[in-house]
Amino acid sequence: MNFILGTGNFGHNRDNTFRQKSFLVSSAVSTWRYTCDTLRHLFVFPLDSLKVWGLMVWNGVRGRS
Repeated sequence: MNFILGTGNFGHNRDNTFRQKSFLVSSAVSTWRYTCDTLRHLFVFPLDSLKVWGLMVWNGVRGRS
């Protein structure tokens, strides 16, 4: 509940000013945030968290090429 209230619906309450930076900085910050979120969820949903993280990384790499 605290995670949802802190980040908002799909990260709506997060600071997204990093998206105005270069591609490399934007990608690094996005990956870091998503990895931190996955680590928070890992204790509640261990197998599903790793599957979703891997899929998101794969889709991100595939979408940028």
